[in-house]
Amino acid sequence: MVVVSDTTTISNLIQIEELHLLKLLFEEILVPEAVYQELSILSDIKQAFDKEIRSGWIKVNDSFHNSDLFNELSKTLHNGEAEAIVLAVQLDADYLIIDEKDGRKLALSLEVTIIGTIGILIKAKQKGLIESIQTKMDELRDVGFWISNSLYNKVVAIEREYALITKSPIKSLDRGWTH
Repeated sequence: MVVVSDTTTISNLIQIEELHLLKLLFEEILVPEAVYQELSILSDIKQAFDKEIRSGWIKVNDSFHNSDLFNELSKTLHNGEAEAIVLAVQLDADYLIIDEKDGRKLALSLEVTIIGTIGILIKAKQKGLIESIQTKMDELRDVGFWISNSLYNKVVAIEREYALITKSPIKSLDRGWTH
């Protein structure tokens, strides 16, 4: 499975000490050089990120090559987002992990399958890797990740509904969280 990631999900999962979820869900993550550079700005995040690169399951993919698509995307997106989208297109990735609204829209317009931080948490819950999506969303909000109240409430309601119905890990929460 080919999975490319932008900066935000990695940064936030490091801050709530859940980066390992990406390894458990996808086994290997590719990031373009610009994402590595963005993650290197903050020393605490860089240290944790570099440790995972050394362990081998996160790889900095420097095969990205500047292209007309990158030039177009970089007019409206940060370099990390633009490079991640281009890399996902070039590699025909199974998933692009991206949270930013504009980046998600552009990736979808290029027929790239996307998933964001909340989608990662849902997948983790489905596989029994976390106890509560709500708790993790609260932790994300505590580190500054913006989650709209409507999305937060929708996810919490669905999580509770499935917990009541199934009394087991959520089986089918994937509706609309990946595209």
